[in-house]
Amino acid sequence: MFSHILIVAATPKKKQSLCSEKNAEDIVAQTRQKIKLEYCPRVKGPSVRGINSLVAHDIGCAIRSLVEMRVRTFYNLDQEEKWKVWNAMSPKYEWDENDEPMFNWILKRAHKRYKDWKYQCHKCL
Repeated sequence: MFSHILIVAATPKKKQSLCSEKNAEDIVAQTRQKIKLEYCPRVKGPSVRGINSLVAHDIGCAIRSLVEMRVRTFYNLDQEEKWKVWNAMSPKYEWDENDEPMFNWILKRAHKRYKDWKYQCHKCL
């Protein structure tokens, strides 16, 4: 009789980034410093792996809890409403205030999160 040998190749695990399965509060508490955001043109967002989704998640949380759903887009909000989101980010993140691409990236993420939130709320009605 024939005996069959099953060969199983171990698949290499993906590298875990600093942000894998953690939230910003955990990272700040663990490292005792804010998360530094620097824009990287190659990835069109933050230069540290995993930060993109972490920041987008925190922006979404700030929008859902602090901003009223009164206007069509995030860009149309009063400056005071935008500052609420901005200030909610500042205890966890730090960025160079002169880094215009990073500022624009954050605004784009905020716009997308606001739009997604409005869509989800209207879809449930």
